[in-house]
Amino acid sequence: MTQRAIEHAALVPARFISLLTRGNPSSVQPSAIRLLVPPKQGKFMELFVVSGGRFLFTQTVDGRIDLWDLGYSAASVINPVPIAFLSEDDQWESSIMALEPTKDETGMYMIVRERSPAAARISIYLVYPLSSNPAFVLFKGPKIFAEGIHYFSASPGVCGIHHGTLFTVWDYLRDLTSTWTVGGENYSLISHGCALLFDVKGIKMWNLPELHPSSDDGPFNPEPSLIPVFSLQYARPSGTLFQKCIPYTSWTRGHDRDIILGVMAHADGGPMLDFYIMEPVPGNNPRLPSAIPLLKASTRICKNDIRVIPAIAGRYCGRYFLQPFTTWEDNFLVNIADPDNLSQNRSVQLYKDDISLAVSQYPNTDLYGFCPMSARLCGLLTGGREIRVMDFVLPK
Repeated sequence: MTQRAIEHAALVPARFISLLTRGNPSSVQPSAIRLLVPPKQGKFMELFVVSGGRFLFTQTVDGRIDLWDLGYSAASVINPVPIAFLSEDDQWESSIMALEPTKDETGMYMIVRERSPAAARISIYLVYPLSSNPAFVLFKGPKIFAEGIHYFSASPGVCGIHHGTLFTVWDYLRDLTSTWTVGGENYSLISHGCALLFDVKGIKMWNLPELHPSSDDGPFNPEPSLIPVFSLQYARPSGTLFQKCIPYTSWTRGHDRDIILGVMAHADGGPMLDFYIMEPVPGNNPRLPSAIPLLKASTRICKNDIRVIPAIAGRYCGRYFLQPFTTWEDNFLVNIADPDNLSQNRSVQLYKDDISLAVSQYPNTDLYGFCPMSARLCGLLTGGREIRVMDFVLPK
């Protein structure tokens, strides 16, 4: 990495926030656009931008997973050949569920859901993008969930799997699990030693129970009489699970930063976003959670005639918190807020074009990749024929 590249990486967050806030612009256009086409004339289905913006994971409709090097800035030429790839097993339909960094942050755990007509399973692969010859290596699994897998979340070394009426926490570094009955279909988040489950009415929390060795083939026997230690009803009704802005993977939350949850609700005058922050619970009572979500602020996202859905979970950029949305009119909006004063915020349109707004069949995957720390937005174009890599800040 050259001195110029280091200076660019260090200054991008401040320059990007300045671009979004200086003069209160209503929209900002990218300074450079590069195109990425799928290998073997296939079609892209999903994409994930790794924190930092340099590396991009994609999946094509035939199940192939590719790792691309986008470079540190728009001056980099994208190699048309991925630096690593993983082909799909003919017997299983695969989908990337989450990415988590290794402890030393030099590698990535790629958590993949694989489905067949009879069952679903989770496999975890390890890849080091900066190595001289990157390759996907099976790290753990496959672990079979006969009931199918509904929703998924991940934290460092741990993932939460909602399967049937059960919820399983899997420490994949030590290969230990614990399972309990939750019922219904819920989004989830693993944080502060707790499992948070979200439905259309509110949030329930369980303290993580003791984990035990388990077989990759199951079955997963639920813990008896495990009940929530905290529950919260949303401040206003929220229509669907797709209106939740939850950081399912830990690297999107920011290191040692407040975990901010967003719940979108429709109200007179336009859609509202309610911000909840995980606040520590005083004392050290093992029967209570160490932190609980509290409503901190509410904001109107846009005008009443603009229909929006959350694009991906919010990201930090310097001291600011950015929550992306897409509209049914093919706009990509970012709501910018100061975590110390969440009620003071505004939305900026980053891009308007033919980026696909199709809702992914996998609710924890992204059709957009947004990394504010590198001022980079990647969008999957309609039909999956190409990905636009858009940079908003260029090297000086």
